[in-house]
This record gives sequence, C-alpha cells and structure tokens, in this order.
Amino acid sequence: MNTTVIIASYNKPRYLKLVLDGYRHQTQSLFEIIIADDGSTKETTALIQQEQVDYPFPLRHIWHADQGFRKCRILNKAIRAAQNSAYLIFTDDDCIPLPDYIESHLKHARKGHFLSSGGMRLPESLTQYILAHGYDEIDFSFEWLNCHGLADRVKYKRFYWALWQRMLLDYLLPIKKTFNGNNSSGFRDDIIKVGGFNEGMEYHGEDVELGYRLENSGVKPIRVRHRARAVHLEHDRGYVTDEMIRKNKAIIADTVASKKAYNTHHIDFA
Repeated sequence: MNTTVIIASYNKPRYLKLVLDGYRHQTQSLFEIIIADDGSTKETTALIQQEQVDYPFPLRHIWHADQGFRKCRILNKAIRAAQNSAYLIFTDDDCIPLPDYIESHLKHARKGHFLSSGGMRLPESLTQYILAHGYDEIDFSFEWLNCHGLADRVKYKRFYWALWQRMLLDYLLPIKKTFNGNNSSGFRDDIIKVGGFNEGMEYHGEDVELGYRLENSGVKPIRVRHRARAVHLEHDRGYVTDEMIRKNKAIIADTVASKKAYNTHHIDFA
C-alpha cells in the first residue's frame, strides 16, 4: 500500500535530522516522506537538501512563509501533495520512530478506522544528550535510555514488553483513542472526506479535533500506543498563547457537541 509519512516541522533542524535518521532505519520500506514546513528558516531547507542526496526513498519539502502558527494549512498542503498514496502517517519533527514504527502502522491499518498512538516523552537532559551525540551513537533500548536519564518507571518499561503484552495494554488501558498529530495514521480518502485539518485552529488539539470529525463520520479509532512506538524529544513551545488554547477548546467542544463531520475551513484538495 502506497504510504506517505507527513512530518510537521518548524525551525528544529537538529531534531529533524534525528527523526529522518530514524526513518532510514525502518524494518519496512516507505513510499515517501513529506516535510510539512510551517515557515522554517533556511537551515531546515539546507538540511533537507543534504538528506535528499542519498535518502533511501523520496523525501519532499512542502513550505510556506512564516506568518504565525499555520500548521493546519501546511498539513493540508502536504495531504494534497500526497495524491499517489492511499495511507497517511502523521508525526512531528521531535518524534524519533523506533525501527518497527512504519511496519506497525501498516500492519494495523484497517478500512473504516484510524490509528491512535503517541510518543514516549524524554526528559530535557536526555534530549540534549541525544542531540549532542547523534542517532548512530544512541541505543533506543530501555536499558540505554534508563542509564542516560530516563526514569525507571513502568510507564516507560511497558513500551519494551513482549508484543502480546503491549497489544493487551492497548486494549485494556483507559487511554483516550484520540488522533494525535505526533503519531497517528489513516486513509487519505477518509481524511479528505472530513475536510482535513481545520485551518481556523492554531496550537492545541487541532489534531484531536480532526479525529473527532473522523469519528463523527463513522471512522473508528484503534489504539496502537504501545505498538507504533516513537520517542518524543523535549523542547519549549514559546509560540503558544492562552488565547490559542481557549479558541481551540471552543472549536473542539462545538465539534463534539454538534457531531460535525465536515470542516469547510481548508484548501482545495483536488
């Protein structure tokens, strides 16, 4: 099945380098990656151009000028550009995929469903260590991460349990099955059918709102949090304001209450 991984990015080239290295080491080959770039500076462009020289599969860069937080618009442009793919995996430039990440998404993809996952959040000190040493010097086993600052807690250990145990966790744990932009996937036709991302939204829950519209349209979620695994690098979010959050919460509440399935605030996907 032709698949596009859409990586949302904004001015984090060092993080993005680690993420792209993670996709070089997948157990299953990809159709393509699209970097959905919400106005990053030339450093990100230079990195992508350097990676494109010997990247093992197509790597495209979709960019628009920085005019504030317009992540939803650039994601919709990436969805439109992925016209040759039936399946879309969404993630961010701060989430490094474990080697079986793509394999897990495609293994569990089901018609009439979307997949809900997330990221194992790393502390700031460990994030900085990884940034300083690079992908090839990192062992993403729990033992290595624990030795370098990840807490010895069950909530982290369980990502490394046997597959059958992780599958059981995904069925039993009371974690919401939301569409999380850092690690979720679905069929392109389903996403276009509900109007893609709402371009009237800024930061906070814009991905979750899309998931609610998918559910309102009859597309059901499947939780794969402990199977489609990625580590989440820490960073600040200086672009976030209280007003953004209030506005988005109101939009989400309206989508849930009205059971709205279609968003009119989007680009033309044709």
